[in-house]
Amino acid sequence: MTEPPTSFTQTSQAQEAGHTIKVTNNGIPLSYCHSSKSCSNELGELGRTGDPYKLLPITIVDHDKTSIIASHAYTGGLPSSGHSALIDNHGYLWLCGCDRWQQLGLGSSNGGASGYTWQGGRLWQTQFQKNDYVIELLQQLDPNLGTMKKKLGNNNNSSRRWIRDVALGGDHTIILSSNKKDVMSSWRKIV
Repeated sequence: MTEPPTSFTQTSQAQEAGHTIKVTNNGIPLSYCHSSKSCSNELGELGRTGDPYKLLPITIVDHDKTSIIASHAYTGGLPSSGHSALIDNHGYLWLCGCDRWQQLGLGSSNGGASGYTWQGGRLWQTQFQKNDYVIELLQQLDPNLGTMKKKLGNNNNSSRRWIRDVALGGDHTIILSSNKKDVMSSWRKIV
């Protein structure tokens, strides 16, 4: 991709954390820092490497080396804790960025309040990671959730299959399930 696209289906901009993610019509996510005062990508909030102030594509590959098609982007946090989320066209949640309070929800259920660190002792993820735990928990809360794929338009986009919406804050992530009654924060049911 030599010239960045000019048409996007979705844009998410974290004002305080200073970063933006846009999704093209083809499901390619791109990211950049829109504020040099609050964003430098040192916590991995862009989900990619390269010049943080240029709109560049994010490459996300599943465990079987399949490229991921994004349908929704979410950004949030503070300058000291920026993080990002994507929902792919199958409804799975992907996260990257600061994880000091386990707001990415990627650790095991054995982690407890003592926390955990990632490779090299880091408290952040520089690449988007798939969160399998949230889908597992949503299915336990509502066994009917995700059984019927919602088709949008002429494609097989089932991105709202489990998760209806995501909100990212300073040190937390909140998820609203597609049944509109289960809400999760920091990967614990709160309602």
